[in-house]
Amino acid sequence: MPYLLSLLLPALLFSGLSVPPQDVDSDDPDTVIIRGLWRSGEMARFELSETVRIFEDGQLSGERQQSTLVHVDVAARTPGQRYVLIWQMLETNAVLFGDPALDQFMHSLIADGIVIETDGYGGIRQSTNMSDIFGHFKNAALELDEANHWTGREPFRQQLQLYLDDESLFESLLMRDIRFMFGLHGVELRLDQVFEYQTWQENPWGAAAESTGLLFIEDYDEARQILTVVNEVRLPQPLPEGHPVLEETQRYDIQARTGWLQEVWLTDVIDFDGIRRERELHIQKVPF
Repeated sequence: MPYLLSLLLPALLFSGLSVPPQDVDSDDPDTVIIRGLWRSGEMARFELSETVRIFEDGQLSGERQQSTLVHVDVAARTPGQRYVLIWQMLETNAVLFGDPALDQFMHSLIADGIVIETDGYGGIRQSTNMSDIFGHFKNAALELDEANHWTGREPFRQQLQLYLDDESLFESLLMRDIRFMFGLHGVELRLDQVFEYQTWQENPWGAAAESTGLLFIEDYDEARQILTVVNEVRLPQPLPEGHPVLEETQRYDIQARTGWLQEVWLTDVIDFDGIRRERELHIQKVPF
């Protein structure tokens, strides 16, 4: 794989996901607000499977498949009906930063748990132990520096410095899948209406691109109480010549009674200057 793409592939694995803005103030009886109705001590497990393909001038030049099993524990239900969740990584072969030694260390930290506070609907507010995790990350990188671990890999070390210098960037990397899975909690929908909104898509080749999102309920399985919600994000058309193509589609199946995600498919495409990245992410709630 060309060196540029070897750096680009792990970075693109963690590109931003478009989430619609929350709007929970309406009293319209015909609306649906997606919310978590969880009990303290309740637990759920999810399997995340991801495939990323990089094409260069129409030819496949890089591919990565990875999977992760995570455990989510509803540790507490706080006054104001907020939740405290603990996200633990049980098994994974996923690349995080692209260095085996550093990734193994970080996976062990995440296995101990990321502590998350939600709003009253189950939407993600913040992690309360991310600063501690970030401190361990910086110490691990320093130990690898002192061991001359990066000799001959200076460009990679320079890329890693971006995360060492910016805790918010580090947090966005670790919280990416968490925010995606709970991204619709607190969002208001109508069964008979497509909601259009303005958002931004992250662009690895430049500034984030202003985009248009379409959010709608595709189906409701009354017997299973499964709500299927689709979120499509596209750049305004027509695109100027030479502008990157950015497209993203998310399809959620959510248990309406409990608010637990059952399954979600994500596909997104970035295409620019002869380089095309296609990403597919499948998340499924699995039994213990």
